[in-house]
Amino acid sequence: DLDKAISLEPSNVFFWVERGYLFETTERWTQARDDYSKAIELDPSRALTYTSRGGVFLQLETWARALEDYNRAIELIPREPRAWMGRGFAYNGLKQYDKAVADFTQAISLDPALAEPYYGRGVVHHSAKHYDLALVDLNKAIELNQEYLFAYMERAAVYEAMEKYEQALADYTTAVKISPRYAQAYLDRGYAHLTLGHQEQAVADMRQALDLSPNTNFKETVLRALREAQE
Repeated sequence: DLDKAISLEPSNVFFWVERGYLFETTERWTQARDDYSKAIELDPSRALTYTSRGGVFLQLETWARALEDYNRAIELIPREPRAWMGRGFAYNGLKQYDKAVADFTQAISLDPALAEPYYGRGVVHHSAKHYDLALVDLNKAIELNQEYLFAYMERAAVYEAMEKYEQALADYTTAVKISPRYAQAYLDRGYAHLTLGHQEQAVADMRQALDLSPNTNFKETVLRALREAQE
């Protein structure tokens, strides 16, 4: 019981980090942030705690705070690709796309076998509406990891932006196969079906998304989509 462990030994950094991680895995972002902050207060030299808190700030879309944490992590461990990737996502959130691309490129140079920095750079190119460049990077991410759910989801979104809906549909279908309980994949595939005039398939996917909805806000989004599909 980490709560009890912390009450008995409040200066133990490990306990705060572990509980922060548990909060993070259950998407309790503010609690995770606070526990990582306590861990940093106790030991400001531990680089991975900055990357962990930076990741929480990304989830909270607190881009400037994420940037601060990843800057500190890079100072402490300049050859850690994930620190550069995290800062790349922070720059992307701040719409500083050139800096984001540079950081993901640096992460690739540190470990070219990692799929994640290619994915991240693809996300940035998508944000900047450089769709052809986005596809190059997302294709590479998928080549390196053929089970990379979010690379397929992102590539599908790029295809939709390019009005290549059949290709988008194929990628969403792959995403569903990789993660059959991922509600977002069904919802997005439903939208793709709807765009292509496949009303019956769209409704079926959206109903599946509704059944798998992880929270109330997502459920409300799906219900609106279902009403649109059934009109």
